Amino acid sequence: MPSEFDIQFEPGSLERLQEVMRRLQNETGKSALEAVKFTAYNVAQRLGESTKKARSKRKLYKNPGNNQRYPAKVFPYYVTVWRKGKPVRKYLKAESKVTSPWRVIKYAGLARSSWKWDIGKLGKKYRSAKIPRMPGVTTTTIRLSETDPQVEITNRLRYMATILRHDGKRPVQSALTRASAKLTAYLDRRLQKAAAKA
Repeated sequence: MPSEFDIQFEPGSLERLQEVMRRLQNETGKSALEAVKFTAYNVAQRLGESTKKARSKRKLYKNPGNNQRYPAKVFPYYVTVWRKGKPVRKYLKAESKVTSPWRVIKYAGLARSSWKWDIGKLGKKYRSAKIPRMPGVTTTTIRLSETDPQVEITNRLRYMATILRHDGKRPVQSALTRASAKLTAYLDRRLQKAAAKA
């Protein structure tokens, strides 16, 4: 992501995530590298939750009539599509407002899926996104070190900043906190099952 769109996560969330990774090593026997991979995958899922999913069809707008090439009497509607990171209007005639291919969003959910496009690098058990990846948009860099393992996810989708949730049900700032909560619940369930068997 460009620097102007850096995500400011909730204070203390990184420390909570580090504590969860320590628990993963101590309670599940994972190596430091595997704990980082497991956590990175979970964070990618939470970032996906924080990214608004597009509807299957583009919203229809009334032509304001300020484009002489597309008079409102002939083209009463338009939809907005993205081309090279910029919004472009596609004008529609009345009879094509339902059937026009411009209404259909071919890759609805592309932005949400983009966080996991390159996640398969973490290992075979980590599922990538269902929507095919676009080369060069998302990169996952893994530092394969047992002493200081690192996973870096970079998302270069041009319009990502406009569709991240900054408030509401799943704000992007809380992605690390939600990842910690999810993993903590997973570890707690493991302890409960182990205690029940003892």
